[in-house]
Amino acid sequence: MADEGKRCGHDGCLCATTGDSEYCSPYCEDAADQDLTEIRCDCGHPGCSA
Repeated sequence: MADEGKRCGHDGCLCATTGDSEYCSPYCEDAADQDLTEIRCDCGHPGCSA
């Protein structure tokens, strides 16, 4: 999880993104493409996984 101040585009994810990416991980990009609504993010980054 990078700290560049731009939040991941997947609702429910608290991660920052890297570079020009809108999402912090392929998991979040896939979930957003499928229009999934989640109670908690499962991207695997510290702070999101429970």
